[in-house]
Amino acid sequence: MKSWNKDTIRLSYAEDNGGWWMAKGQGNAKPKNDYPKLKVDFDKSGEFTFVIQNANGTKFAKDAFVPKGNNPSDFGSQFTVTGQGTETLKVMVKNEDPTNPTKKYDGGNYTYALQFTDKPPLDPIITNGGCCRANQTSIVYYSLGAVALVALVVLVIRPMLARSGGAMKDRDLS
Repeated sequence: MKSWNKDTIRLSYAEDNGGWWMAKGQGNAKPKNDYPKLKVDFDKSGEFTFVIQNANGTKFAKDAFVPKGNNPSDFGSQFTVTGQGTETLKVMVKNEDPTNPTKKYDGGNYTYALQFTDKPPLDPIITNGGCCRANQTSIVYYSLGAVALVALVVLVIRPMLARSGGAMKDRDLS
């Protein structure tokens, strides 16, 4: 059985201050462009409890957790949501391959909207931490490092070795 990543996410609404603010755990609330990251580590499941605070009776809508934008094709099978119609919404994240739960899972970024009864939606991202996929950025950096190493050998070290080898041949050792 997998261990769990658990976080409580506090949501507050301030019409005069940009709308929804979000805080993870005991952290400070942040506005839309700075929402805290919600991450489920590799080989763990996740549990996020979203709690509405300071929103004058606002509740989560009946369709409170909906996909938004481009998501991995397994969006529907990754999440179990309870608490629609209340002030507390619990989102369980499987973080596993839906076709074979024992297989290593690649993970992905899941974008969604939290919808409310009388306020605009809020749209943070949950990142499922995959195990085995190579990050495209890492591949580029490794490739550049290999090219730089070859260039160093060809342009610097090889000529130095050639010069020192030639100098030894010209010396009179008698």
